[in-house]
Amino acid sequence: MQVVEEKLVDSRNSILKKIVRPIDDDPNPAKNHGLGWLFLAVWCFILAGTASYITVNIAPGANGSGIPEVMAYLNGVNIPDYIGWKTYLTKTFCVVMAISAQLFIGKEGPLVQIGSNVGQIVLYFIPIDGFKYF
Repeated sequence: MQVVEEKLVDSRNSILKKIVRPIDDDPNPAKNHGLGWLFLAVWCFILAGTASYITVNIAPGANGSGIPEVMAYLNGVNIPDYIGWKTYLTKTFCVVMAISAQLFIGKEGPLVQIGSNVGQIVLYFIPIDGFKYF
C-alpha cells in the first residue's frame, strides 16, 4: 500500500511542478499557480470521489474506520458484508486512493479491518480440521 501511495503522490507532485514552473520569458510567473490549484483540486476530487463511489456501491461493509467495526463484530454484532474478498480488496484499494487524495485518514484503523479480513479468509480457506471449530 505504501509503495502505491508514494507513486501516486510522486506523480501528482511532478505534474504539479510542471504546471506551476515559471516560464523564463513570462513577466508574471505567478499566473500558473491558479492552474496548479485547480489541478490539485481536480486530482484529489477524482481520487476521493472514486474511492467513495466504490465503497458505497461495491462493498458497503468497507466503510468506517475499522476499529469500532472489528470490536462490534467480535462482540457478536452482525455487520453485513463485513468479511470477505470484496470488502478486503475494496478497503485496501480505497484506503490507498483516499490517502493519495490527501484525506485525513490514518492507516491504523483500516489496517485493523484489513487484518481481520485476512485472518477470516485464511481461517475459512485453510483445510485444517482444527479451524472448523472457529
